[in-house]
Amino acid sequence: MAWKESALAAEQSSAAAGPSPAHSKRYLIKTGNRDLLGTDFRWVDELRMSGLFYPGDLMVVERREWGNLYGYLTGFRKNATPFPATGNPWQQFQEMITTTARTFAEIRHIEKDRIGGMLM
Repeated sequence: MAWKESALAAEQSSAAAGPSPAHSKRYLIKTGNRDLLGTDFRWVDELRMSGLFYPGDLMVVERREWGNLYGYLTGFRKNATPFPATGNPWQQFQEMITTTARTFAEIRHIEKDRIGGMLM
């Protein structure tokens, strides 16, 4: 995840009450998942963090809409029906991306060439 540091005056900090330094750091974290959270970034006070780490199995999915998705591959949904990942989930995911890319290309062809061509 992308992040950026910033100095934050203690009186502006939303950190829990109690002793704190005159200035603390805060991090601008790219959270993605705009469709779920309503924003792509969020500020986090250093005093509220237990640490900074990079999970190895976290994945980033670059989507056509709603920005990046960050998460863990645990299963899939097809037509809003969940089904679990079996065997090699990563391979299943790659196959779904290939199928989806073909379908998207067909839709684009219809929109731009067949329908768009009629309008000229």
